[in-house]
Amino acid sequence: MSKDLSVYIKQVYNSWLDLLKGRDESALLTDGDLSKKFDVSRFTVQRAKSLLEENGTLIIQGHKKSFGRAVVQDDYFEVSESSEKRSTQIVKEILMDLGSGHYQADQALSETDLAKKYGCHLALIREVLLSIQSYGLVLKNGRSQWRVVPINAESTREVVELREAIELFALKQMLERDSGDPVRRNFEALYDLHEEMLCNQGDYGIEQFMELDNKFHHGLIEACSNRFFDRYKLLISFFIYNTLRVREQDEGSFSGLIHHLNVLRYCKENKKNQALKEMQKHIHVSGSVLAEIASFRK
Repeated sequence: MSKDLSVYIKQVYNSWLDLLKGRDESALLTDGDLSKKFDVSRFTVQRAKSLLEENGTLIIQGHKKSFGRAVVQDDYFEVSESSEKRSTQIVKEILMDLGSGHYQADQALSETDLAKKYGCHLALIREVLLSIQSYGLVLKNGRSQWRVVPINAESTREVVELREAIELFALKQMLERDSGDPVRRNFEALYDLHEEMLCNQGDYGIEQFMELDNKFHHGLIEACSNRFFDRYKLLISFFIYNTLRVREQDEGSFSGLIHHLNVLRYCKENKKNQALKEMQKHIHVSGSVLAEIASFRK
């Protein structure tokens, strides 16, 4: 059961245990007051409360709380310590969810639902969304209304231009590395994985291809050794995932698989011009699929 709990619920649960262990009267405050004390949503407090009641360390009678049995060390969850601010942690979680396709393009986002899901106050989720807005993945439509970036003619043009600027630059950087360089060696090693998938497509699903696709694009960006490109990884993962969600297979093969293979082969053979041309072709084909999606959604 513990693996299904968010780290925030575990942290609140452990902090609440500390209060109960010390017989601190603040452990018996109302859910609303405890929500403010722990700086989390009421949902998180209520989830932690049910766990404490379940193990007998907290007794609930109606709306009244009282101390239960003595707290022991085994009652605590193991939670890795982190010096990061809560807002930073939530930003990372939402960005990872966006990059891995948990949210669809043009999807409306509810601040209340997000605060409940990530276990925080509305004020904090607004702060987080304002931060994520700078990544270009969410848009603010009103006072408390948000939407995942839509796939339209404008965003399609923008992402194709961005990919040409960054991925072609990254590939040039990759090709300038020595053949024995670890980054280049790891990137070229993806050739065998792509070939295996191409030859045995019936054994793989879209999720497996998405994982391999991420390895290709993220591995390519590693050639730049530029920490500012981390934002690009998330952005491109978001657009690629939405492309794949609409068109999972193209003429019997996963989208981009053959292009990847050609880029990797030319890279291994040190054929720079061919590798760059194939990469540019891959970007434009992907862009044309995005354009089709944009046209369909008009």
